[in-house]
Amino acid sequence: MYAEVVQGNTTSLRTSPHGRSRILWKEPGLGLKWSVVRLSDRPRFAVFELPSRQWQTGDSGADPPEPDGWAKMPDCKPVFYFADEFTYRADNDEDLETVWHQVGYPPKERSDVIALHSSTGLLPSKFGEKDWVWCFWNEYEGRWQVLAEYEDHWRFQLLEPLRPCGTALAQLVLYDGTYCPVALTFSVVDSIGIFKPEETSSGSSGGPTPIPAGTYGFAKHFADSDKWEVYALGEGCCPKSSSSSSGSPSSQSTSPSSEPPSVSSEPSSVPSSTPSSAPSSQPSEVSPSEPPSSQPSDEPSSQPSESPPSESPKSKKPASSQQSDKSTAIVPASWSPTGYAALFIAEMPEVRFDDVMTATVVEDETLLPIDPKFMEVCEPGSVQVCGCVPDLPVPVGAIVENGAVHVRLGVRDGDHPISLTIRLTGIRKGFSSQRFPDRTEQQFIANEEFIRSAYPGATK
Repeated sequence: MYAEVVQGNTTSLRTSPHGRSRILWKEPGLGLKWSVVRLSDRPRFAVFELPSRQWQTGDSGADPPEPDGWAKMPDCKPVFYFADEFTYRADNDEDLETVWHQVGYPPKERSDVIALHSSTGLLPSKFGEKDWVWCFWNEYEGRWQVLAEYEDHWRFQLLEPLRPCGTALAQLVLYDGTYCPVALTFSVVDSIGIFKPEETSSGSSGGPTPIPAGTYGFAKHFADSDKWEVYALGEGCCPKSSSSSSGSPSSQSTSPSSEPPSVSSEPSSVPSSTPSSAPSSQPSEVSPSEPPSSQPSDEPSSQPSESPPSESPKSKKPASSQQSDKSTAIVPASWSPTGYAALFIAEMPEVRFDDVMTATVVEDETLLPIDPKFMEVCEPGSVQVCGCVPDLPVPVGAIVENGAVHVRLGVRDGDHPISLTIRLTGIRKGFSSQRFPDRTEQQFIANEEFIRSAYPGATK
């Protein structure tokens, strides 16, 4: 037997089959009687209505301390049966409660999901806005806890081909305005052989075709196998501009206004036997890996080092006596007296793209997926980690494996999440053999004129 407050009555309580105040003793008889009541006693079970789909994370620094990073939902309304209305509904007059979903994580990915939720606010939750959930009151912790398992259907994008009855690395896809991958990887398995044989040109059936990397799908977690088993595939609905990593291939290498990948600020090799006034009928010298250009050059070519002019430039000054110019990006600058400033473009002996990833890791070993677009524009096998900086002083190693960065953390104090900034580098596709390629004096002069064309009227 419980007691409850009657609205507008400040002199007595009303008996009730449920409530927050338990009646320990009551004077015999009917009507208004004395009783001993233990206040703030809670029912053991209750139904709550969730106010939103955005689960929050616990804070160990709160007062009292909370489970750090674990999913909670504040401002939940209790749901009751209203006899006069013959229906159930959320009670707007009751106090709001916070409920916790401590069993809302799959076993193998529990730490990764908590880290993802803490760093991004995104969670593959089972319940969302206006859902009704059963909860029980945990006397030991003093918290309402959801009586339901984790979400065992996950969207994913393959990071590598999935072969028949095989396993592949995948990236979790969550909804945050769009259905796009997030920084959490897990393995999916084809448990039923979902692939059809490939049809050959002769009409006969060939071998089974793997599902290519980049394919989207659904997977369900099964307890008997402890695996995420694929049951549906699709092309995905993530906008093409979305990316799971924080950067994209270097703009200085892909922008039409930037320096072509093979342009050198100085000639790598200037043959002394090639005069600057060589006749147009004589072919220009090129490296063995590049064909000679047959394109006329009445105007400066957009890629002077790859397509040199067929006529010698007017400049008669030997290359050895003139300095090389430098490609720049010209940007608005408030500090400059002219209103603009130049940034010099970085140069290397090879044509490379760089990318930057940021991620938060908890486990000692973690796989972080690399943007598939970045992998596609680089030579296969050329992408490497060239920098990895943690936010705390802990040993860390990183290596590229199967389209992902394999991160290993050394011995550390505690198991706090570690924020990493990772720099990747890879050789641009089609330029694997281009390292310090040879150029001619004609190409050097044409390149200088092309660079100086950004400075009309200037000699330098």
